[in-house]
Amino acid sequence: MKNKILFMLFFVLIFTASSLAYVSAANNARIVDNADLLTDSQEAELLSYIDKVSEDKNFDLVFVTVDSLGDKTAFEYADDFFDYNGYGFGSEYDGALFLVSMEDRDWAVSTCGEGISIFDDGVLNYIEYNCVDYLSTGDYYDACYNFISISEQAIEDYNTFPLFSRLVISLIIGFVIAFITVSIMKGQLKSVRRQNAASVYTKAGSMNVTLSNDVFLYSHVSKRAKPKNNSSGGSRTSSSGRSHGGRSGKF
Repeated sequence: MKNKILFMLFFVLIFTASSLAYVSAANNARIVDNADLLTDSQEAELLSYIDKVSEDKNFDLVFVTVDSLGDKTAFEYADDFFDYNGYGFGSEYDGALFLVSMEDRDWAVSTCGEGISIFDDGVLNYIEYNCVDYLSTGDYYDACYNFISISEQAIEDYNTFPLFSRLVISLIIGFVIAFITVSIMKGQLKSVRRQNAASVYTKAGSMNVTLSNDVFLYSHVSKRAKPKNNSSGGSRTSSSGRSHGGRSGKF
């Protein structure tokens, strides 16, 4: 009897611990404005929005501002902040964190779990284009709002239409269009026959080259702006041992 009671207590403890681990993210603030870049009303409004999206989608979204990264890179700081503060839904810790550091004007998006697949290069490009410019002008509210909004749409699109399915369908559609186009072009070339030499296309005696020269006519130089020092992290392992993806750069 005593062994049965101990076994039941052990089972309850394990179940409770796993349940707490699953919901722990809900007990941590998803807007952490340590650099004090948002007003109280802005922070309250964004917190309500980010909590709603995170809980509706079972996917933690987090926005963090700090004064300094210390001795860490933007990726290291973002990954560790996500991991060691209990964010992430499910056994794979699904989520994404947007970090802003003011000391050297660094930003980073750290993704985890299913977030690595959801936040592909297309989504990260869209976030960079629609958020980083706001950081540069000091509009931190809109930068955060756009991050939440874009993330919400990306999660919906991914869940509705998984990436693999989109790729397969895109390839099929591309093949069908190419096949139809080539078939039409082929049908219009009924008078054309394969030739083994180019002589059939020239009139006998019509070409008589007596002089040839190389003449330099002009040069053309094109310039483009030097890109910002941004980098995609691919898939990397944080200090906690979890896999992360994302992107970082300067603003």
